[in-house]
Amino acid sequence: MDPTFEVKFLLQPSVVVEGQLAKSVISVFNMPTAGRQIGVQFLDTNDKSIYRKDWSPRIRAFQDKDEYELTYKKRYPITGIDMGGVEDALSMARNDGFSRFGNRFKSQVEWGFSKMVLSITREKSTPKAVEETNPPNQSSSREMLIDEAPDKFLHWDDVQNWGRDALEQSRIFGPVPAARWTGEWDGLEIDIEIWPIRSERGCGEVEYVVEASFKVEGFEEASVARKKFLGFLQVNGWLLEKDSLKTRLVMERY
Repeated sequence: MDPTFEVKFLLQPSVVVEGQLAKSVISVFNMPTAGRQIGVQFLDTNDKSIYRKDWSPRIRAFQDKDEYELTYKKRYPITGIDMGGVEDALSMARNDGFSRFGNRFKSQVEWGFSKMVLSITREKSTPKAVEETNPPNQSSSREMLIDEAPDKFLHWDDVQNWGRDALEQSRIFGPVPAARWTGEWDGLEIDIEIWPIRSERGCGEVEYVVEASFKVEGFEEASVARKKFLGFLQVNGWLLEKDSLKTRLVMERY
């Protein structure tokens, strides 16, 4: 299990203008004017029995793509910001049996402003209309996620049909009509996503969560590029000094 690294930082909400990415940001990263539309939703029980086990079943509907993307993600906390902490988290994942599945599950270290998280992910897909950017309804979502679920999720902790039983009782958390812009900086492919998430006050208000990220192969490369990118965002006044919280906010507010 050799993880890749995704470096991600939250950006100030001021980079969003009327729901779109500000022209100044688009220009710096040589991004298209319009973002790619992505409908995102999670499924869980009312008491969040799946999320409490650090699993996240997710469905995404990408603009111009003829498939729904189904993701089953298991997260492991990483203590510290070094390879020692990464190895400890990988050991936990191996002890849970993920190493038996070869490359069917992908491992990735998500490196934010002040902490790291190891994610172990299985991705599947199911057909959709190309023009559709809304995720499916609750009944169809349950059916898709159950039909495509890996055994590791279905029988987590050696509990027969744990995942199936939870998904059969699940509801939708979301959907979130997100958008993604892809550009380039210092030889890296940069993604910026805007998630308009229901505000804590409700009443139809939304909070814009903006995340910039890039992916590289190894720890050293991630460390060097992260330091440069962090400094660049700080100099421009775009950095929000918090760790990414998109999934948590969706689970709390929907």
